[in-house]
Amino acid sequence: MLKCFFCGETGCNECNQTGRITITECPLKSIDDDTWDVIELCRLYDKGLPPLAGGSLDQMRAFIVAFGIYTQTMAQFKIDG
Repeated sequence: MLKCFFCGETGCNECNQTGRITITECPLKSIDDDTWDVIELCRLYDKGLPPLAGGSLDQMRAFIVAFGIYTQTMAQFKIDG
């Protein structure tokens, strides 16, 4: 059980007034596509590709996916590139 994200353990309708929540499935399943897009834009911004014209918003989706695979692979093997 985790501290309720909504009330911080004071009790609310989301946690049935317990202040705690139980995770019964992968939390990543509850993230919608729009939120994943924002997370991806943040990751790209962190790598120097801001979400504006000429930056990540002007890149092809195939490049964005490939860039993600590339950066994850480099981080996994701790390769500077």
